[in-house]
Amino acid sequence: MASIANPSSSSIVGSSDFELLNSILRKLDHLNIEKQIEDLALVNTSGASCDVYKGYWQVGVRRVQLAVKKLRIHCKSEPVVTRRLLREAYIWSKLKHRNVLPLMGFYLDKWQYPHLVSLWMTKGTLFDYLKGLELGEETIRIAKSITAGLSYLHGKGVIHADVKSPNILMSDLGCPLIMDFGVSRIMAASVSGMCKTSTRSNKGTVRWTAVELFGYSEESESNIATEKSDVWALGMVIYELLTRKLPYHALVSDVQVIGAIMSGKLPNPPSPPVSAIEQNLWAVCKNCWLREPGLRPSASTIHSQLGDPFVK
Repeated sequence: MASIANPSSSSIVGSSDFELLNSILRKLDHLNIEKQIEDLALVNTSGASCDVYKGYWQVGVRRVQLAVKKLRIHCKSEPVVTRRLLREAYIWSKLKHRNVLPLMGFYLDKWQYPHLVSLWMTKGTLFDYLKGLELGEETIRIAKSITAGLSYLHGKGVIHADVKSPNILMSDLGCPLIMDFGVSRIMAASVSGMCKTSTRSNKGTVRWTAVELFGYSEESESNIATEKSDVWALGMVIYELLTRKLPYHALVSDVQVIGAIMSGKLPNPPSPPVSAIEQNLWAVCKNCWLREPGLRPSASTIHSQLGDPFVK
């Protein structure tokens, strides 16, 4: 594993900071599979915080497809952000749940840019998968699986902070896998990624963002992501499953969406006639969107509510 060197002796960042970074980096050394990745090819440069590559990893007789994300963080020049990233990667490497995307590898290239390695999912994201999904028991199964993954993360003390359908991959067997927890939040603090992360698309992350995270109270710390803000976003994902539409799909710009959320306007309910499944999912969504965070249910409670009797 490459080490992170102090860029200069006159740097405002002390050498002890770089020693700390390298001590964390050494804990990730077992994930350095850079030299084992074959046929690495760029597939997407339009991401908000990274470039995406596809590669292959020979594991015994199997040739496994990998997704490699090159993050737009320069570790040598951004030690504070890098420290947060390394810690998030270390936590991610320890997580084991069928609905959480496993971290297969982590390494720094020779230019000191970090790479996150995971399995390549040919079915794409939940956002893509929704286009062919019909409302029914499959919808409930996916909602329950996503909720199980989020409940697991919260049980481990992990706040995702960017729950949305584009951050949920679908396996070949149709199993949802939560990914990218913490990464968007870290990239927002990155100088390298600032020009990319501060300008989001018209269908951007704000559509899933809890009302308290817009900082409506300057005297509070309400703009810090919590389990309850994750639950708000989970409600928006369940809404996507319910309607196969983006939250606030009729609104074009982020400014319009933020205005709607701040004024208490919720996404439109499903159009009549409404089935029992739609009624029940809509009730779950509304509980996730209670304006007072403390009144929202936990992910664990929602998972229980989505049990077998739910679809009857």
